[in-house]
Amino acid sequence: MPELPEPMTIPLNVKEKIVVCLDLTEDEDEAPIGFGDQKLSVESVVRAAVRQLFKLKAAMRSDTEFAIVGMLNSKAKLINQFSTDINEVNQVFPTNKPSKPVEVNMDEFLFPILEQALKDHLPTVSSDGVLSHVCRVILVYKSSVRIPLLNNFNYKMFESPGVLFDVFYVHDVPSDQNHVEHIFENMSKLNISGNSYLLEVLNNQIINIYNTMSLLLPHPLQRAPQKYLNNDIRSILSDKQDEEIPTNEDGL
Repeated sequence: MPELPEPMTIPLNVKEKIVVCLDLTEDEDEAPIGFGDQKLSVESVVRAAVRQLFKLKAAMRSDTEFAIVGMLNSKAKLINQFSTDINEVNQVFPTNKPSKPVEVNMDEFLFPILEQALKDHLPTVSSDGVLSHVCRVILVYKSSVRIPLLNNFNYKMFESPGVLFDVFYVHDVPSDQNHVEHIFENMSKLNISGNSYLLEVLNNQIINIYNTMSLLLPHPLQRAPQKYLNNDIRSILSDKQDEEIPTNEDGL
């Protein structure tokens, strides 16, 4: 049997370096999520969903690197450097405390931490236009009252063609008593490249949080554009879900 030529692959599925910015601050009136006879905090469910995302991404490509930035009461901290060791990155951040509903200036407390974390990891572009890797920042935000300020984009990470920002926003039902739509509108400023995913989900059903998180699994250079996703802040799913999703109260 003659030897067949080795098939060529499109050089788009380059290595990913993913840093998750995890909102660990609890709003004063944040209600727990019912799970059978248990009451779980929104944070614990979100952390468990992030942990599952890490496991699946690592299973899909073992050289994927992960890092976590924790955001707590208007402060940010790099929990760990980029690593392929899932056990290393799945660390627990210090216990959170309820926060007053104030504006959160990410220009001052988050972006400098991210810039420092990414400065030695910014992708390069070869002579034939292929990226060395992709750096993906996933901002996981879960407040319905704390408005994030995002105005200063004078950082190298925003100028790199291989860096993109995804948003995963967990929130209450939009109403006159919260700032959900305003918050989501502000988050959309992070879509500088036009290739970001801006995802939102209600904070009252575990299965919807997991299902929406799964939209972040595809490689950012090979996934469908945002416009093809059925995910919109003005379209809230109200169907009751009977399926149970296992979670871990200990989170990450």
